[in-house]
Amino acid sequence: MSNKMTRNQAIFTSIGTALGLSLATYIGFLIQYAGKGAILTMIIGFALGTCCALPYWVVSRKIVLSGGQYGLAAAGLSPVFSCVINYVTMMTLLIYASNPLALSTYIVSLYPPLAPYSKWIALASALLCFVIVTAKITGLGKAQSFFTVALLIGMVAYVVFGFVHIAKFGTGDGLGFFDFSQDPIWAENGFGGVLSGIPFCAGMMAMYNAMLYYGPLVEHPKKNVPLAMRCGMIATGVIWFFAVLVTANVLPVSQVAGQPLTVVAEAVMPMALAKAFVVLGPIMAILTTYVGNMPGSLEAAKKMADEGWLPKFMGRTNKNGRPWVAALILVFFPMVLVLFDIPLTTVQSMVNLASSPGTILLAVAFFRLPHTAPEIFDDARFNLLLRIAALLSFGFGCFNFVLSARNTNIATALIVAAIVVALYIFCEYRRKQGKIAQVPISTYLRSDEEQPAAPAQEKA
Repeated sequence: MSNKMTRNQAIFTSIGTALGLSLATYIGFLIQYAGKGAILTMIIGFALGTCCALPYWVVSRKIVLSGGQYGLAAAGLSPVFSCVINYVTMMTLLIYASNPLALSTYIVSLYPPLAPYSKWIALASALLCFVIVTAKITGLGKAQSFFTVALLIGMVAYVVFGFVHIAKFGTGDGLGFFDFSQDPIWAENGFGGVLSGIPFCAGMMAMYNAMLYYGPLVEHPKKNVPLAMRCGMIATGVIWFFAVLVTANVLPVSQVAGQPLTVVAEAVMPMALAKAFVVLGPIMAILTTYVGNMPGSLEAAKKMADEGWLPKFMGRTNKNGRPWVAALILVFFPMVLVLFDIPLTTVQSMVNLASSPGTILLAVAFFRLPHTAPEIFDDARFNLLLRIAALLSFGFGCFNFVLSARNTNIATALIVAAIVVALYIFCEYRRKQGKIAQVPISTYLRSDEEQPAAPAQEKA
C-alpha cells in the first residue's frame, strides 16, 4: 500500500489548514476592528488571499515540488535567498508555541481544577502533534481528515442555527455591512478599521497554498494537489462569509467583538449541541491548522539539512520517511517560551514583519521559474498565466508588507532588517566557503509524478 495521501485526505487537509484556527478565533477580532464592516474585510481578504495563492495553484498542475517552500525559492531564485526565507519561515513557528498553550488554556477554561497542570497539558498537546506529523503520511491524512470533518460539521451547524435565530429574533444591532461612520457598532475606526484586519485575514484564507508543498506526499499530485487547493479556496470563502454574517448579526457587536465563536454558539444552538461545539470546535480548529502547516516546514528543514544549511542530524528520518528530528525541534523548541513564560507579543510582531518580504520573494520565484527550468516550463501560454498570477501575488505581498510595517515601530523594523541582512551575509559566507552541497534544479522540481528526483550532490 502506497504511503501517500489519497485524494480525499488531500482535500480535507487543504480545507482544514485554511479554516482551522483562523476561523474559530479570528472572526471576533475582525469584528472588534471593523464592527459589521467585518464582512467587507472578509471579502477583500478573500480576494487578496486568492491573489496570493493563485501561482501556487497554477504551478501545481505542472510540477511536483520537493523540499517545501525551500525547494520553491531555491529553484526560482537561489539557494542563498531560499535559505534566508526559510530561516525566517521557521522563526514563524515560534508563533505556533501559542497553539498548544491556547489548547491548554482552553481546556483549563472548560474545567478550572486543571489550572495547575496547564503547562503539562500544553506539552501533551505538543506531543500529540509530534506523533501525528511523524506518523505515516496516510496516518497524518486520516487524522487531519477527522479533525476537518468534525470542524466542518460544527461550522455548518453554527451557520444553520445562526440563520434560524436571525429569522426568528432579528439582528443584534440592525443589518448593514458598509456603513463606515464612527458609530462603534459599524466600524469604530471608520474604513481604517476594515483595513486593519485585512493582512492577517488574507494570509489565513490563502493557507491552502501549503498543499503545493505536499506534492511528493500525495497520490497523483498533479491532479489531486490542484483539486485540493480549489476545494480549500471554495470552502474557505463560503464558510468564512456565512460565519462572519452570523457572528456579526446574532448578538450586539459589543458582545462578540474580540470573542470566540462559542459566544454566539451558546446563544443559537440547543444546549447539548452548543456544549459539543464549545468543547470540540476550538480544539479541532487548533489541531487542523497546526498539523496542516507542519509538513511543508519539515520537508524544507530536511532539504536544508541535506544540503548543509542546517546540521545534518536534522535531516534524519524515521521508518515512515518523516523527518523526526526536525519535527522534534520545530514542535518542542517553541515550548521553551511557554514553559518559561516568555511573552510572545514582541516575537510575533517581529516575525510577522520579517516574513512579509518572504511572500514577495516567493512571488518573484514563481515569475522566474519558466526561466530557471525551461525544460519543464515549455508552454508559452502556461508561462504567461503563471507570470500574471505571480504578479498578482507580488502585489498582495507588497500590500501586506506596507500594512504590517504600519503596525510596527521603527526600532522593531530596524532590528528585523538587521537580522535579515545578517542571515543573508551568513548564508553567502557559507556558500563561498564551500560548505553547501550544490544540487541541480531537478532536485526540487519534476514533471514526472512517480519518478523521484535524483539528488546528485556535489560540493561547491
